[in-house]
Amino acid sequence: MNVLITGATGFIGGYTAEELCAQGHAVSALVRSEQKAAVLVKRGIRPVAGDITDRESLGRIRGEFDAVVHCAACVQDKNKELLYRVNVDGTENICRLAERLGAKRLVYASSVAV
Repeated sequence: MNVLITGATGFIGGYTAEELCAQGHAVSALVRSEQKAAVLVKRGIRPVAGDITDRESLGRIRGEFDAVVHCAACVQDKNKELLYRVNVDGTENICRLAERLGAKRLVYASSVAV
């Protein structure tokens, strides 16, 4: 299965990405940082440049994905606008991306911290 994952440099997303790779799936990860992308490459994960809050960057993503796993989130509770932009608008953007890419599955994972 070809999977695109968000939040692969975080706790939940990182373990999810590693497990998907261990099971033999082709895993691509949405990343904002080249430095973090380098870490993913060492783990067998293909980085894809983009930001869940930036529709334009998501519009440049191409490929066929069987599934999108959305694990990216903001847990800082001091900035309500940032929380909303990442956790609500960002999730909506990923849902639209999954639809545009023709993904058959969208998995949303979160934590009580969000």
